[in-house]
Amino acid sequence: MDKRIYTILLIVSAIRGVNIAILMTFLPVYATVVGLSVPEIGFITMIAVLVATSCLPFTSYVVDVIGRRAGLLLANAFMLLAGLVPLISGTREAITLSYIMFYLSFLTWISARGAAVAEAVPIRVFGVAIASLAMAFQVPRTITPFVYGVLIEAYGYWLAFATIVALSALALSLITLFIHERRVQRIQPFRDFIKNIIPARSEIPLHIFLCTDRFGWGLWLPLINPYLKLRFGMAENEIGLLNTVMNMAVIGILIYAGKLVDKYGWVKGFILSEATGAIGLICLALACGRVELYAAMVLIGLSFGFWIPSFNVAIPSINGSRGELGMAYGRANFYRTLVSIPAPWIGGMLYNVMVSVPMFIGSSILFACIPILLFMKHSIRLQ
Repeated sequence: MDKRIYTILLIVSAIRGVNIAILMTFLPVYATVVGLSVPEIGFITMIAVLVATSCLPFTSYVVDVIGRRAGLLLANAFMLLAGLVPLISGTREAITLSYIMFYLSFLTWISARGAAVAEAVPIRVFGVAIASLAMAFQVPRTITPFVYGVLIEAYGYWLAFATIVALSALALSLITLFIHERRVQRIQPFRDFIKNIIPARSEIPLHIFLCTDRFGWGLWLPLINPYLKLRFGMAENEIGLLNTVMNMAVIGILIYAGKLVDKYGWVKGFILSEATGAIGLICLALACGRVELYAAMVLIGLSFGFWIPSFNVAIPSINGSRGELGMAYGRANFYRTLVSIPAPWIGGMLYNVMVSVPMFIGSSILFACIPILLFMKHSIRLQ
């Protein structure tokens, strides 16, 4: 991979920052506007994650066997459909399909981007390389929620979904025109494909942590923006502003987090991520006013910032085969997402019991992940 391809990845990451910010912030809010309840949104999210996770071994196979370019194209084609479907229809079925396309895009992109970058840079600076791509993603993601909160109030949700379609088409064009890849790899027999889904022994401790962590986040993260609207009565522009503040915290810590992970290892990066996320969740659950909410969003943003380089460095550090990194990322996402599938639905049910319960339980799970990480530090060989 040359510098031109890395530049295209930076541009496409920025485009995806806009698209994902719109979908993550406003698709669940749009669902409440058309009449869906918070538990229904949790159930739809669960179904979408189930479908996307079921497809993940196949999309990761595409990344390794057909090529990184094919995986990048596939991820952005899913994103285009995620915006197109609610633009055409506002039914429950359309929203469900949009959620499915969004999660397919999200999971496919992680495998394709991680495998592509891992082939281009040495592992010793991989944290900073991923942090730079994440920075390109986070800057527009920071600005977008507030801007589109204002635009949606003025013009309606159609403008947001049309933006996703237009920008995804641009991303597809850039990848098609400027990313060329010569990939000659034997098509694997089906038995070998199935074997690749099974984690190596060296990956199991990491997978245990990732599964526990993802379940803890899944209980509340898909519900956070409806929670802000229904509990605190926030308008779309203020919900957007809170998400912007969270993403500013991500931007502020990303490069430092990447350097820290490169210097001290990804386990320490994960520990910082779990601790800041758990404390942020407690602030969110106990919030009585705007000050506590903004503090919570800053801490959650710091948690994301530490998590991004830690996860992306952990996979190639444990799996030394560069030719199979698409499947390695795919396995990690497959198992952690599979375990978390019922989490949004469970979170929605807990929300009906008491609105802050999903946050308290999620915080407890993140704190519980820290001993797992400390054990892992002594049970596997790092970097």
